[in-house]
Amino acid sequence: NWSLSYLMMANTTIQIFNKAIMPFFTLFILLMMFDLGVTQRKAGYFLAIFFSQLLINKFLGEFFTEGLGDLPCAFLVFLAFYTLIKEINRNIQDRDLFNVGLGTIFVAGGAVTKQGGVFFLIVYLLLIFFFLFRNYLQLDFHKAKKYILVFLLLVIIIVVPWYLLQQIAIWQGNEVSEIGGILGATQSAHQNVTFFQYLLTSLFSLDKYFYLLIFCLLASLFLEPVYQFIFYVGVFPYIILWSAVASYDFRNLAPALPLFAIIAGLNIENVYKWVITLLEKIKITKIKLIYFIMCLLILLGSTFFFIPDSVIIQKNQSGQMNAFSASLNEKLLNAMKNEPQNELILTNYPMDTIAGLGERKVPSIFAEYSAFIETMQNPQIIFLLMPANPQQEILKTVQDNLQNGNLQLIFEDSSWINYMFIRVLKNPWIVIHAKK
Repeated sequence: NWSLSYLMMANTTIQIFNKAIMPFFTLFILLMMFDLGVTQRKAGYFLAIFFSQLLINKFLGEFFTEGLGDLPCAFLVFLAFYTLIKEINRNIQDRDLFNVGLGTIFVAGGAVTKQGGVFFLIVYLLLIFFFLFRNYLQLDFHKAKKYILVFLLLVIIIVVPWYLLQQIAIWQGNEVSEIGGILGATQSAHQNVTFFQYLLTSLFSLDKYFYLLIFCLLASLFLEPVYQFIFYVGVFPYIILWSAVASYDFRNLAPALPLFAIIAGLNIENVYKWVITLLEKIKITKIKLIYFIMCLLILLGSTFFFIPDSVIIQKNQSGQMNAFSASLNEKLLNAMKNEPQNELILTNYPMDTIAGLGERKVPSIFAEYSAFIETMQNPQIIFLLMPANPQQEILKTVQDNLQNGNLQLIFEDSSWINYMFIRVLKNPWIVIHAKK
């Protein structure tokens, strides 16, 4: 457990180990994909390495060194499915159920790391039943029943105590349930739009990966049954669930990203094979290659003449302005219109795609006071765009400095999640830091 250093020091002041270890989780995911490509002899797994790196950089990149649990959760979930895929693709007499048991431990570890891991724990157990134990039940009912009970016991031992203790702590008032905050953010987001509109806005915020998702939705019909199950029961429902409930933060996508990358890679491999087979059937080789290339270039080039640049730019900018909260985006652009370009905004709001503002973002999740103070040592941070319910110590210090005039509230917006946009008139945290 990467939090052992915190426990040994009995504080969270020194965080270099916990943050420095994060890239290894991505590296291990990519190495597992490489191993699957070699052992399963599927080029799609090598393509998955490419997609996985792109997806992680896109949706988790800005929090890569924050030491958060999203990448570890993604790693543990993928480690479990990696183990299971290798066993399913073996002959039934060569399968080792001990490895499947290890996978159960891994995915249960992911479930206690982040709540999203619980979803994939259920998918993993269903996958075991339908692709492993259903055959074993016919061959040796008593042995299969014993393994099923063992795996369920592993889940109960690892997962149930954690969430039970958390629930007890919530009842006692020592912890705060995150579910209320998530549902509250979703409810706030639905105030001015229908649920369907909100769902579509969240899905379109995936940018070009939304179209990759649609491609996989159609192409996965032709994958092997195990991969169909992973996508249609695991990846796709999870992304829809994220869109409906947890799209306030891209980090919540983390457990699904490596599996999404694998499905995308395998689908592209399938399409490639299908195209090659089709070309062989129509004997495309008899056509002079130069004519074929010329026709293809003319077809592609014609799109630049029939679709004006202004239309493409306008459509792109319109989509950017409507992502997440159109109201907040408009207020933010108006507030920053005449501000110097070197003035930065500390925020967790996904404003990366808003023209002219993405490069001014300094990421923060407003969940840890010491990290907040450390980040605020940057004198170029002149604005805070923060949710109205950050960590309590951060909220208190911000409210105190709003009252004494060090900070100025420019606007509030609750069209999506309740956000405050604040100007730093005099940075009080640099003084605090210097005194310490």
